[in-house]
Amino acid sequence: MRGKLRYHFYGYGFVGVYFEWGEKMEIVKVVNVYLPCHLIDKKMLWNNLIMSKMGFGSNLWCVIRVFNVIRNSNERRGGVGGGDSQDMMEFNQLIVDMQLVDLPLVGCRFTWMRGDESMMSILDRVLVSED
Repeated sequence: MRGKLRYHFYGYGFVGVYFEWGEKMEIVKVVNVYLPCHLIDKKMLWNNLIMSKMGFGSNLWCVIRVFNVIRNSNERRGGVGGGDSQDMMEFNQLIVDMQLVDLPLVGCRFTWMRGDESMMSILDRVLVSED
């Protein structure tokens, strides 16, 4: 496979690369997220991602890493409560707004576990363009 890095970009809570890849040299953006835990900070990051996608265009996107939010209560075991429903609702809306697909986990049920295994969650994700 051939690829050519065009440039990198970054914003609050993320860093990304914009490159051409494959036989057809398609434009691909890969974004590594390092998301804070507080909803106000998450909203800022999510808005920055949406603005980046609007600015760069659709093409192919891959957004990866720790999002520190679950998508539904089934993605958490143990602890108090099933998660903040506002966080979940807004994160799910981000995925819709960016037209991304949340790839399913393979080989494990959870991506984060407290040391004593009293709480487990799916916090790491790979979100990709539908194409």
